[in-house]
Amino acid sequence: MKKRRVGKLIALFLGVFVTVFCCTLFEGQSLPVFSETEDGTPLLILSYGDISSTESNKSVVSLDTLKSDIEFLSEAGYVFINSADLIAYKQGRTTLPEKAVWLTFDDGFESVYTLVYPLFQEKGIKGDVFVVGSYSDLYSGNLSEKQGGYLSYTQLKELSDSGLFEIGNHTYALHEKKGIDGRKGVKQLRGEDDESYRKMLMEDILTLQNRLNETIYKDSRVFSYPFGVYTEFSEEILRDDLGFLITLTYDEGMNYLKEGSSLFALHRYQRDGRKETETYFKKIL
Repeated sequence: MKKRRVGKLIALFLGVFVTVFCCTLFEGQSLPVFSETEDGTPLLILSYGDISSTESNKSVVSLDTLKSDIEFLSEAGYVFINSADLIAYKQGRTTLPEKAVWLTFDDGFESVYTLVYPLFQEKGIKGDVFVVGSYSDLYSGNLSEKQGGYLSYTQLKELSDSGLFEIGNHTYALHEKKGIDGRKGVKQLRGEDDESYRKMLMEDILTLQNRLNETIYKDSRVFSYPFGVYTEFSEEILRDDLGFLITLTYDEGMNYLKEGSSLFALHRYQRDGRKETETYFKKIL
């Protein structure tokens, strides 16, 4: 009996050893940072789409709701950060507050400039906007002839120069649920070989990086996946070939960060504009 117990203990020890070894072996790979054990500093990331002065629906949040969200989070002790703070944390140049929240705005809607920007100036808070390059190309002509739409590069430069917004990459022209070849976001097509996929993805993302360099005089090191579609291979390309430091998904959950944590495949909550502030946050905090 004693021999059996010793054998079981040895097997258990070996199992723990192998688990730890594997975690060490794969450290630095593009694995989700989310931890079920809640070990580390919590980071709440919220994703907003368009902001409206009046309307609220599943994908559009009213300005009043955004104001209410900010007030609620402030009163709950949350400190607003952006990607620059997170990169500084990763590089060991700063620490994260005990309760950090990161507001992100996807697709580059013009409402970020007309409605969110004045609010951020008033409140002294910051966040990130993720732009689709082809949309900004379209809206960088004579804006007086356009009623709403997407951010121009002139507006993006002002947002960037304000220090309140970091500008993130949301692809140049891959923000389609089903593109001309049937692709959804950055999804690799069935039968598409790895090198063809790598070439396609790099060309698209670098097109926007070059646009940003030419217009706001800096590119982005933060990437938001259209529709949240991503794979280990896309993460590898973004990290190793393109030099991104952070990627964002639509996988819901709190992030828990500590020294050495990956900043790839971070989780976000998509804000549903139909839900009141307290009701919404009661379910996720």
